[in-house]
Amino acid sequence: VVVFFLWVNFVSVPYEEAKMERQYGERFREYTRRVRRWI
Repeated sequence: VVVFFLWVNFVSVPYEEAKMERQYGERFREYTRRVRRWI
């Protein structure tokens, strides 16, 4: 479980965040300022 969490937190989530930032730009950056990473 710990290894899975670390992989998700340090590999999967940053990859998805970069993808969303490229796709949505400023709208995604505004969203990340209002919403924590782990809801």
